[in-house]
Amino acid sequence: MTEIRDNPWLTIIGIGENGLEDLTGDALSWIEQADYLVAGKRHLSMVPESLSPKAERMSWPSPFSSTFEVLRGLEGNQVVILATGDPMHCGIGGTLTRFFAPEEMQVLPAVGAYSLAASRMKWPLDKCRLLTIHGRNPARLLPHLLPAEKLIILSKDGSSPRLVAEQLCAIGADNAEITVLENLGGEAEAVHRMTARDLLERPKDRAFSSLNT
Repeated sequence: MTEIRDNPWLTIIGIGENGLEDLTGDALSWIEQADYLVAGKRHLSMVPESLSPKAERMSWPSPFSSTFEVLRGLEGNQVVILATGDPMHCGIGGTLTRFFAPEEMQVLPAVGAYSLAASRMKWPLDKCRLLTIHGRNPARLLPHLLPAEKLIILSKDGSSPRLVAEQLCAIGADNAEITVLENLGGEAEAVHRMTARDLLERPKDRAFSSLNT
């Protein structure tokens, strides 16, 4: 029988665009107790030193593939990882389950981009196809570019909407509707609706936020 640990040493906390404002008291408590705080620079900058006074801060190792060996070396400490949205939906939480046992981890998710996008579009989430080109080949979208499909696509960066528009126009779907949702859940949230052709004709200097869906 596998022993279930009462106190997992690896805590993955999802954060939305509003940063710490939307975190529960439980999540804030784990950050406060952390011995190590691991995240990208943007998320680390959201946490004031006063909230995690004893934590050693670590950005994601390079190359990223070394992350799991580095984390294993921290076992025995309280390690908190900060991630975007729901870490178990196309996020670092799912990846970590391939390297760490369930009893070593706990996950405290925030509302993810898929749920936020569906709420803005007024689309039932269970009627949508959930896709990503973040760390994936954009060509994987092609089988899903079908009439009347509702696709919610996680972007890699500000160039991703143009990639999608190029694919649509290449198959003759110039009038396909594209909605680009920037900075979902934050003060800078913005929604842009246009056709694939309109998006391609949009001046390249009018870049989308790197945080878009």
